[in-house]
Amino acid sequence: MRLKKTTAAMMVAALGATVGAASVARPVRAAAEKGNVAGPDKQFLDDTYSINESEIMLGHLAEERGTARPVTDFAKRMISDHTKALDASKQVASKVHLTLPSTLDSPTKALYDDLSKKNGRDFDTAYLDAMVTGHDSAVREFEYEAETGRNAAIKKYARDELPTLREHLALARKAQQEEQTGVAQPQKP
Repeated sequence: MRLKKTTAAMMVAALGATVGAASVARPVRAAAEKGNVAGPDKQFLDDTYSINESEIMLGHLAEERGTARPVTDFAKRMISDHTKALDASKQVASKVHLTLPSTLDSPTKALYDDLSKKNGRDFDTAYLDAMVTGHDSAVREFEYEAETGRNAAIKKYARDELPTLREHLALARKAQQEEQTGVAQPQKP
């Protein structure tokens, strides 16, 4: 079953918009100025916090609600890898004297709420669609930061995370294809 366009658009906004800051002018926070970090680099680091937190949170939800093995296996991988990435982003933020946000953004909360209402194959489809869309967007934004970022530590973080994000995108697409074609077998209770 395919998602409605509005639900798909919301998922794109939830995961993709959190990293879209590189092309959108946003105010520079005082903390960024103190840390001598340009506004886009600061925003990128803030956005990666939201991405990692959402992947961990959504991964736990998928472990609970996912019905196909590729979904739950992918969710476990997201929890593990994005926990490591979150720790790495915290280290970078500390190194450049920045404070990361302490709350999740509204699109992430909306996506979580939407997925929390789904069960079975509807959940699997919606979760995997969000993972493909979000990781596709994240790869592009991490590539952009790795290429154009001004702060060396943040650029290095972006470069270091890119191979894992690319692998996540490939895994999400594979799981999505298996789920869509019915190749994915339901988990055993």
